[in-house]
Amino acid sequence: ITQVNDLTKASESFGTLQALVDGDIEANTARKDTSNTKNLLRVKRTLEVVRAMFEHTLATDGTSLRDPANKAYTQVLAPHHGTAVRKAVAAGSYALPTRVQMLTKLNEDDEASAKFHMQSYVDASAPVLQYIERLFYSRDLFHVISYG
Repeated sequence: ITQVNDLTKASESFGTLQALVDGDIEANTARKDTSNTKNLLRVKRTLEVVRAMFEHTLATDGTSLRDPANKAYTQVLAPHHGTAVRKAVAAGSYALPTRVQMLTKLNEDDEASAKFHMQSYVDASAPVLQYIERLFYSRDLFHVISYG
């Protein structure tokens, strides 16, 4: 949430994501942990992991969220984490709610409706994530993308 709040505040000075990233590049701060660019990367990864979890949840009929969550984590975040964090995430996955508990927390009492909303998120998030990724690549920010 801190990253989102920081990006919201930065949006008052920068009208676009391009300007935000370019501002960090010009200030030579894009790689700093507190930069707007790094915050954007973290938000992007969060959106990606939610998207992947929804995709894996939609692809299975089980009652557990553990497998979809583990697959999403492995796909999106694990490559950026060390062994200790990966082990902690694996251990924490046992505390995930069941599918029914998740639906309740999302105020969904109908699984069909929840699936519709998950699919809507998957579909809507794709172009946003692609845009941010293209922005990073067009600015030659490979070092930021590959860095935690």
